[in-house]
Amino acid sequence: MAKTLYDLTKGQMPRTVDDLDELRARIQKWNKPSKIKKKGSAAVFTVYVSGELIEGWQLGEEPDEEWDGGGWLYILEHYPEIFPHISDTLHELGLHEVRAEFEGIATLFPLLAEFNELDLVDGIDFLKDSVTEIYDARLRRYSQEARVQFSAAFSKIVERLDHLSKQIWAETKAQEGWEGLFRYIEQIYDRE
Repeated sequence: MAKTLYDLTKGQMPRTVDDLDELRARIQKWNKPSKIKKKGSAAVFTVYVSGELIEGWQLGEEPDEEWDGGGWLYILEHYPEIFPHISDTLHELGLHEVRAEFEGIATLFPLLAEFNELDLVDGIDFLKDSVTEIYDARLRRYSQEARVQFSAAFSKIVERLDHLSKQIWAETKAQEGWEGLFRYIEQIYDRE
């Protein structure tokens, strides 16, 4: 039987960022998304992916300085294992505007949906700039001109994603940017 949030927290709903860190550490012991999905409930999996998103986005952020690190490009480059689950997770969190913007990446470049984790890294490198060497044969068939166009469109999507995400995930926001995840847990905690 799949473990629920209630099981993992021993009936003590997370109320602080430290509580959430403890919950996330318990989930991450299962190591891989496929294992987490198998051993945990749907809500546990949503908490896992959400935590990776928020943490990845916040990396490099300095609350009192111009933000200049982490962000969506960091998530896409360093968390390829959660890429297939991001859209559903954003939906579960009620972040519909962010989800629509994220889905713009798939609309821009549908081939990404076919990629495994290793290929996805090459796919993101292809989209982020037009000069990084690409190894995947499916990507090498595009002209330099096409790469420049893809890169420009991708950069605009990432910029809009970061703008939207800063409004909710910045460490200067409520619960250090984790408020939306706390709200989700509160809504689902007794119902799973």
